[in-house]
Amino acid sequence: MEQEADNREISDRQGAPNTPLLRVCSLSVRFATGHNALGQPNRWLNAVDRVDFELSGGKGGIEGDDGGKGETLGLVGESGCGKTTLGRSILRLIEPSSGQIWFEGRKVLSMGSAELRDLRRKMQLIFQDPGGSLNPRLRVWKTVSEPLLVHGLVKSKRELRIKAEELLERCGMPGASADRYPHEFSGGQRQRIAIARALALEPGLVVCDEPTSALDVSVQAQIMNLLKELQGRLGLSYLFISHDMAAISHMCDRIAVMRAGKIVEIGDRDQILFAPEHDYTKKLLAAVPRPEVCEPARE
Repeated sequence: MEQEADNREISDRQGAPNTPLLRVCSLSVRFATGHNALGQPNRWLNAVDRVDFELSGGKGGIEGDDGGKGETLGLVGESGCGKTTLGRSILRLIEPSSGQIWFEGRKVLSMGSAELRDLRRKMQLIFQDPGGSLNPRLRVWKTVSEPLLVHGLVKSKRELRIKAEELLERCGMPGASADRYPHEFSGGQRQRIAIARALALEPGLVVCDEPTSALDVSVQAQIMNLLKELQGRLGLSYLFISHDMAAISHMCDRIAVMRAGKIVEIGDRDQILFAPEHDYTKKLLAAVPRPEVCEPARE
């Protein structure tokens, strides 16, 4: 009876007009931190503790029009609070301990290898360190087009090369840079390459794991503007993970505040930034540095 009710619930969500692209329910991830004499775990760390949220999808758009863009949910909190673990568990790069994830109305944690392979095309990840996420031995065009080859979408070397150049140009890189290696580019350029690779399979959801924290301030703004432009053009939804409130404020429609594995507050951007309810959110906002205006010296 319980299974039948669960199936009806999923069917109802799939048929509903406002079905979220991503729904996370009571998701937990824990790691063993100690073992007994028999080697069995007896102490645990709750890295993610019964997290719930939803994320709306986009409808696709035309260049210069944000009407079809998806939602951006910001996930903010101090280092070690579980943000990255949560993002990767949604993609099943880390297996959750309990809870449930629905993507496009389908249960992610119940998927077999074939279904999960198909899911990888629709959910992509942009890493924090672009240098570490790119293979230093591959030319850029091979790195960007590799997902297409892995999923068998393009088999001809010529087609792969053309597609890679198109993706690079879409992300603000010249197509002629396709023959170079990652070490020949700056940090911001490498992140553009990483974004191009993430977009190769035309995903609906992109998990952005601190995508600007390793970059200079001026380059951070360029990358965030690029992400927003691509979102409007391609109808993307973002889970934007950061400890930087300024980046969260610029990028996000809604904000979830995370502390010690739990989401302590979630709401619209303006509500979280200007009328926070939780004490921890208030402390995060109070820690944001504000420039002081100094009076000119008097002669």
